[in-house]
Amino acid sequence: MSLLRTVLPGDQAYSRNISDNLKLRWSTSADRAGCILLSCLAPGIFEGQESEFALRYFAPYTYDTFHAGSSTNWAVCVDSSEVKTTSSDDKSSSFVADIRQEAALAKERVVALVYFLLAEFSLENGASNAPVGKAQIVACRMAFRQGAGGSNIMKGLFEMVHDRARLTGCAFMITSGIPSYYRLHGYEYALSLGRGLVTYTSSLPLTGKSVSSNSPFSIRPAVLEDILTLESLVLSSRDSQALFYGTSSEALRSQLSWLLGSRPSPFQGDSAVYSINPWFVLEKKNVNGQVQVVAAVGLQNRPSAKTPFPIIGVHPLLWDGKEDASAVVVAMLQHLVPAVNDILKKDGDPAELAKISWVVSDGHPLRQWLLAHELAVPTPETSLYDGNGSWWINIYSLPLFFRSITGALNARLSRAIHVLGANYSAELRIAELRTSVEGVIIKISNCQIESVAKYKLSSQDLLASAFGKSGPNVAIPRAALTQLLMGYRVWKDIRSNFPDVVANPPLVPLLEMLFPKLELGSSMYF
Repeated sequence: MSLLRTVLPGDQAYSRNISDNLKLRWSTSADRAGCILLSCLAPGIFEGQESEFALRYFAPYTYDTFHAGSSTNWAVCVDSSEVKTTSSDDKSSSFVADIRQEAALAKERVVALVYFLLAEFSLENGASNAPVGKAQIVACRMAFRQGAGGSNIMKGLFEMVHDRARLTGCAFMITSGIPSYYRLHGYEYALSLGRGLVTYTSSLPLTGKSVSSNSPFSIRPAVLEDILTLESLVLSSRDSQALFYGTSSEALRSQLSWLLGSRPSPFQGDSAVYSINPWFVLEKKNVNGQVQVVAAVGLQNRPSAKTPFPIIGVHPLLWDGKEDASAVVVAMLQHLVPAVNDILKKDGDPAELAKISWVVSDGHPLRQWLLAHELAVPTPETSLYDGNGSWWINIYSLPLFFRSITGALNARLSRAIHVLGANYSAELRIAELRTSVEGVIIKISNCQIESVAKYKLSSQDLLASAFGKSGPNVAIPRAALTQLLMGYRVWKDIRSNFPDVVANPPLVPLLEMLFPKLELGSSMYF
């Protein structure tokens, strides 16, 4: 009898033919050019219009030194039909041309993809830290969106990504983007990240003013020796926020090493325009002359040379949580704007920085200070930004999810002892209402969670609960449950917006204490 396990969609060896020439599989290093090129479709760049900046922006995701396993974490659909080549007298070479040619001449060409990013989710000041998966990049060539497999291609790729998340112990999957599309793959709206802020430098009260030589603050580009300091700033945010999304310490150090200069030679170009994600640290000198890093920023993109309206995006915005927040935001802008303008001058660009986009959530601790000092305004509402400023979540296993956040739930129960009592006991039998009815049983003893188990039930059980008999004591649709668990809505709001939600009245106070309103604080992700 064979003891070999069946190859699952999340396994690296998985491969499935969906037509004579199309195949679903996991990526290898040979797919690097194809993945980089196709990724440009994700932010809306049309095929054939890929820029060098866009290609270099996505390139790190194909290197294991940036993200462990990156070269093999792309669920791809490849086309193995015969390549039609044409001779050309144009022998010119450029980064863009080389990537396009390598992708086009590959034996198996990438035509659709979903990039699986392993990240970390934290609740209640680090009381629960769980691995999560993110569908970071999703793209499909126009010619393959309808014919030649159409939606079956993307359905198969998401199946692969979700299974890899399960195999790696992820509590759930998240993504952001087109709302109507991701719901087709099991995702529900879970959390708004806010629209962020924008600064127009022409309206800054500090524009044109030189920084005082008496200022205790100064700014400089981050270097490899700053990695431990930057890591500390990131983790201090995680441990002080009710809800945090980021990455593990090991992965963070790898990413920072890459971004601060430890990159393969193709990304060490002579032009500073294509340096990836430059970082700056804000330092303060105390009365004893000692210098300490109190804040830092990462630039999502650098303003390219010869642009009439230079723009930068800031993410993340980090703060040590100790230095005066009001003083930090003022000093950051006073020093950051001239520092970026110096970059432009070195690149030969006569223009000066015109706009800063702050990718910060509504719960970011420095957001209110940027607004209070009139240094930024809320980003104008657009469907594109809002689509990328929201979390869509797929909780594929309720027992796994609840086990991953048990520490956070116990912390909330401990805070509620004065209301519930130290000897409080209860059993939550939560039924998730969808085509296949299933749920979770959570047993609480002495005001702490004792066990979490899978709950399979029939339609008769639901009828029994409606009449107050045995069966589930909380019945709730998938969309409502997702928003309750992620703190987007509290129980009262859930009941108002989803009339088919049912809970036994004695359990309502418990549900209100277990699932409070949450806001995403500062975060660190790529």
